[in-house]
Amino acid sequence: MEWLHDQGPLSPEVQAAENAVRATQYLAVSAHPERQRDNTIGRTCTGPGVIQLVAMNCLDHQKQKLEALPRLAFGIRHQGGLAWCLRWCSGKSPAFAGPADRLGLLAAALGNGQVVIYDVPAETAQRQQDDGTSEGLADASSAQPCMLDLQPLACSEAICGQPGGPSLPSCLDWLPTWPHDLLVVGCWDGTVSLQRIVGEVGSSLALELLQHFAASQQPLRTVSWLPAEMAPADATFDQTHRHVFIAAGHSGYLQLWDARDTCRPIFQYSVGYHWLLEVAWNLRELGLVLAQDLRSLEFFHLRPEHVLAREKKSVTRVIAFRPAETLPSAIWSVDACSKRGLLAYGTSDGLTVIGQLNFPYDNRTRPPHVAVSGLQHDGEALGLKDDSALEQTHTIYRGSRSGTKGGKGAIIKQDHPPHPQLAVHRVRWNPNGGPGKAWLAHGGASGFLRLQHIPISRLD
Repeated sequence: MEWLHDQGPLSPEVQAAENAVRATQYLAVSAHPERQRDNTIGRTCTGPGVIQLVAMNCLDHQKQKLEALPRLAFGIRHQGGLAWCLRWCSGKSPAFAGPADRLGLLAAALGNGQVVIYDVPAETAQRQQDDGTSEGLADASSAQPCMLDLQPLACSEAICGQPGGPSLPSCLDWLPTWPHDLLVVGCWDGTVSLQRIVGEVGSSLALELLQHFAASQQPLRTVSWLPAEMAPADATFDQTHRHVFIAAGHSGYLQLWDARDTCRPIFQYSVGYHWLLEVAWNLRELGLVLAQDLRSLEFFHLRPEHVLAREKKSVTRVIAFRPAETLPSAIWSVDACSKRGLLAYGTSDGLTVIGQLNFPYDNRTRPPHVAVSGLQHDGEALGLKDDSALEQTHTIYRGSRSGTKGGKGAIIKQDHPPHPQLAVHRVRWNPNGGPGKAWLAHGGASGFLRLQHIPISRLD
């Protein structure tokens, strides 16, 4: 699940719908197929699958409501079974320029072992091509969604990995800076591949394998490039964000790698015998947040000036949030919105929680985390918790001051794992818009996708 980053206006050829498209946000979603909801990691999955593009109009802040309900704009069919990870290219690059009226470039790690890049067309341009007319383009919300059979712009097959079989991709990340021509791909067998987009404008492109090395003996859950915003003004570090990335997974190690020297990581930190399920960057304070099983979060500061020297103080642990009691649940996903200073995470027992992203060493100034959504299972069906139930729900951090919101929830002891359909597997903040537009998307095993407008004052 991934929001499309704003990349500027569309081409003049679709002037009739330009204003509507600018006001529309797109979310790429891939669900496990109905015929096979449970898929074993590290095993090839084939068959028909769909990547869904969900469209949502902007919020009318004067009326505090949407102009129209979110809708399925169109789907992209593939034969990879499912997509374990989706990533939009965060910008435009002349290295692989395409039609000006496209939504963007979308990379997908498929269950059959392929890594594919789709050149996703603009919704209005696609409907104009299907209908053969430009009439009615401005009212795309009233049209029926269509399924596209897009030929991948570039594609790489599964890489020969360990003796047990091929290296199947589990996660990937797109180089966030110009020219956006590198992908780092983590695999279920613990290996990492670096792939570069090669080709000329107007011709077919390809993914060239640059490196393939073992980063861990356990499956990798997340890989991410060092954001360009973290590079200091020092000229010697100016291009390091093109080479440095992090990797984490079931081994319990947070690793910092330099793609120019893959013999050993720059730095690795052990958090114990815990799975590291996802990492989010804090661009405000040059840090990152780790989501773990056993329902815990850990915060780290990154010191880029020490990365090149391979010093142990490249990464320092700041604080950890853990429940007072051991709970048989996990934090599956975490995401940070540095623009607004917000943190969100989803748990295996159906909670979606938000908090402040700041890294204070003194917890007396930190407001509590707040549950904004919750699923419950009554033995027969799934349902949403109401506001009163959410207020009584405990989070991993309930605040240090008595009487504050979030501190009144009673601790609920669980002696059995939560129902598997409650798990919230993905949470994503919308990176677009101004300070007052905090949109949060979250979904998971239930099959529900929820889009929430979060008032920032909720954490004050």
